[in-house]
Amino acid sequence: FVDLGLPSGLKWATCNVGAENPYDYGNYYAWGETEPNNVYTIDECSTYYENDLYNIYGNPQYDAAAAHWGGKWRMPTNVEMQELIDNCDWTWTTQNGVYGYEVKSKSSVNSIFIPAAGYRNNEELENAGTQGRYWCGTRPDPEHQGHCHIFEDNVNVCSTEYRHHGLAIRPVFE
Repeated sequence: FVDLGLPSGLKWATCNVGAENPYDYGNYYAWGETEPNNVYTIDECSTYYENDLYNIYGNPQYDAAAAHWGGKWRMPTNVEMQELIDNCDWTWTTQNGVYGYEVKSKSSVNSIFIPAAGYRNNEELENAGTQGRYWCGTRPDPEHQGHCHIFEDNVNVCSTEYRHHGLAIRPVFE
């Protein structure tokens, strides 16, 4: 993990769930699921119609980071993702030939690289190399969307995404 000097004291993982290196995309997960799917459709998403799943982060039944990494690892909330956006400098770059953002602390020299891993829809990997979409563990909205972080060159926002899409997960540690 890396301490980026954030006000919350939260530490960020150096790579995605399922990745061996910071520039690897890692695995893709439907929102609230802990195993990758072969196909990312509504029918294959076990949590698509679940509206009583409040904050799932830290619950290994619904949080892929907690399920795979254990301990105090979990998915970030959308508030924590916004803290990362607000308190770090984001520079679009490449690492080992992979596009993404270098996220550098404004209060120290520490940084992480977050690859533009795209997302999975049906059987397709879409926007890899040009866009990143990362799940947050905050309660989903009733329109079958989960909270996420979406970025590409010159775009960096917290938003929502259909829960059946496969997104990457960048864990945090308390």
